[in-house]
Amino acid sequence: MNDKKKTLAICLIILILAQFILFVIYFSEEQHLYSFVVSSNVTLGFRGLLTAVALGACVDAVLALSIVVLLHRRRSEIPFSRTSSMIDRIMVYAVGSGLLTAAFALASLITLVTMPLDPIWLVLLEMLPKCESIC
Repeated sequence: MNDKKKTLAICLIILILAQFILFVIYFSEEQHLYSFVVSSNVTLGFRGLLTAVALGACVDAVLALSIVVLLHRRRSEIPFSRTSSMIDRIMVYAVGSGLLTAAFALASLITLVTMPLDPIWLVLLEMLPKCESIC
């Protein structure tokens, strides 16, 4: 593993851990889901939730992009057409699944910021793990 790949892996691990910590902060405050609406100020947990959802979208997009770049570099070294076409399919799947999960995370972030009183953001946020497990 060269230095660029190690740096990418370390950055992704840090982003994923930060996302996990922010979700833990949000849910450990023992508040109701809409308690940030009742108070006039934005709580640390709400900012943590916003940041965690934004980090999730970034991580999904960076993972999909890095998979495609790494596979595309290796694809030129393979002389077999069947293997090359399989790598093409994997790249299309990686882009599709990464973009789908990033789109759900971005949609939940946008609805959370623009309509915090409307529970549609919660529906999108609840659909995100299911989307990630399917993809």
